[in-house]
Amino acid sequence: MDVQKLMSVSLDDFDEITSKEDFSRKVGVSRQHTFTFARLAFCNLEDFAQHYPVLDEKVITNRGMDRYQCWVLIQLILAGIKTSRAHVESSLKYDAAFREKFSYKRFIETTQNMRVSA
Repeated sequence: MDVQKLMSVSLDDFDEITSKEDFSRKVGVSRQHTFTFARLAFCNLEDFAQHYPVLDEKVITNRGMDRYQCWVLIQLILAGIKTSRAHVESSLKYDAAFREKFSYKRFIETTQNMRVSA
């Protein structure tokens, strides 16, 4: 895992829709890491799950991810580096304040602040 690459990636590096494979390559993590954290996000973060399309009442998770979902994965992977994947998983399940850090509202606030200061 290339932590410096992960920390230096910009949302502008991603297309409107980015495959999990492209995400892995751009941020320097294994596809397994990407799929593991995407599953954690999908199962525990309603906003993340709602950003996938629905067809015939089924969520299509093998579609690429939008920039919000890429942002979530970056934040979750960084949290996993600081603690552990198990700690991130437990926090997502049981800590509402932790889950709020990855809400779409927080994404908008964060990215607006980045644009204002740029």
